[in-house]
Amino acid sequence: MLLNAYAKLNILLNVHGKYFNGYHSIESIMLPIDLYDILEIESIPNSSDIVIECSDIKIPKNEDNILYKCAKLFQQNFKITDGVKIFLHKNIPTQAGLGGESTDAASLMHFFNDTYKLNLSYDDIFYLGRLLSWDVPICYFQKCMYINDKSNICEVLTPKDILYFLLVKPSFGVSTKNAFEKLDCINHKNASPQPLLDALQYFSQDVGKYLYNCFIQTDSRLITEYISGIQLAKKIGFDGFSMTGTGSCFFAVTTDKQILTNGYKYFHSKYPFIAKTSLQLL
Repeated sequence: MLLNAYAKLNILLNVHGKYFNGYHSIESIMLPIDLYDILEIESIPNSSDIVIECSDIKIPKNEDNILYKCAKLFQQNFKITDGVKIFLHKNIPTQAGLGGESTDAASLMHFFNDTYKLNLSYDDIFYLGRLLSWDVPICYFQKCMYINDKSNICEVLTPKDILYFLLVKPSFGVSTKNAFEKLDCINHKNASPQPLLDALQYFSQDVGKYLYNCFIQTDSRLITEYISGIQLAKKIGFDGFSMTGTGSCFFAVTTDKQILTNGYKYFHSKYPFIAKTSLQLL
């Protein structure tokens, strides 16, 4: 079985403190985009083996891999007596904030749910997914979503128009763990979600005005990239520029496909990773 695992963008990312168990209260507007990994999956009958291979030699293939953790979770929770062999064709860069690991795990959850007819409920998906990573359940549904842990909100959004994104990633990556540790040490700012929610659903050309990511404040390298990128993006005609996840991938947004093409040509020699993408609405 071949499954596409679509990346995500956080066009808004706030953090509202930490719970007693160490997890953070997150508020985000997340969008699926048409950049994806490919999972080639087959069952191994009457086996407990979990075999992971990957096109990227830097990706771990043992129990440290989120796909291994996901497979083990389903074997144990649903008494699955088959093993699984996975070849991961990796296109989403690591340590980018694009949800590469999470969306891979979400796709594997789809495989188990469909193959073994588990009929997972909404609550099941959130419970199991959150055992692996915060945004696995959101990646599972492949919808534009507004999530606010503090207010217990998880709302599907309907964008008014198609949006185009130019992704650019500098040569350095950012560890999610380190990003949260740094955020905990500063008096960071959050942004109101309502202007961006309204723009996404009613005034697409204004989306770029309200992009926000509190993690940009955690690293001087990210601040430098942001200041430089926002100036260049504005010069080309993009509506806005921001960073996704905990970093270090940045993105420019537009409703004009020609501006996307122009931006790709301009930025192509400036970053080791660059990609043209758009909303992936299933």
